[in-house]
Amino acid sequence: MIRNLLLLLILSLGVAACGGPKDFHVTIDAESVGTQRLTVLYTLPDGNRAVVEPTAVNGHAEFRGDAPEPSLVEIFSSTGKKLTEFLALNGDKIRITFDADGAQIQGAQPAAEPDSITSTRQQSDTVRFVAPRVIVGRDTSETWAAEGIWIFTADSKERTRAVMDSIRTNRKRVRDVFVSTEFDTWKELTRLDSATWKQGLLPEGPVDVPALTATPLLLEVDSAGIILRKIKL
Repeated sequence: MIRNLLLLLILSLGVAACGGPKDFHVTIDAESVGTQRLTVLYTLPDGNRAVVEPTAVNGHAEFRGDAPEPSLVEIFSSTGKKLTEFLALNGDKIRITFDADGAQIQGAQPAAEPDSITSTRQQSDTVRFVAPRVIVGRDTSETWAAEGIWIFTADSKERTRAVMDSIRTNRKRVRDVFVSTEFDTWKELTRLDSATWKQGLLPEGPVDVPALTATPLLLEVDSAGIILRKIKL
């Protein structure tokens, strides 16, 4: 009898130990957000960044993340504008609204410590982006300004409807780069795009762009060459 009671006690302690919060939950309610796909980045314990892409409908969106220790969370609009940032921890239930003074956050610590935010960004942005020289015609090449949204593909199958929607949505800032040594293949592939955005061919691939670790890939880069977002599409 005593042995059974001890066994039950051990089992109950094990369940209690494993029953801690597994994620944090964020709710956004703001008419100004409208209907759009948001991009959420948050820091993992190893310094890498996780990406969540919730869709806001009529100003409402929800998402979850896993942060066993305090994590910097940043929310971007579909055009790449940062909407807000804060610190989150598993178990937090966070609600975000917007008014004339900006984002109002309940249930989370504001990301107000510049040193810690800078440190987190340095961990995730160890590779500076240098704009590569790309082929735009059979005998011509160009080097574009680094600042903008770079989308890299390397195969016709990678240029899915979702990828092309991302390119068209960001066409004013996008650099649509195809990674290949085959100029004719690239021209034939993009012939029907009716592109109103920058398109180029990158024959050297990762040799010229160290941050290009896989395709299709989206990189958002600021004017200093800092990679703000890196998303596997």
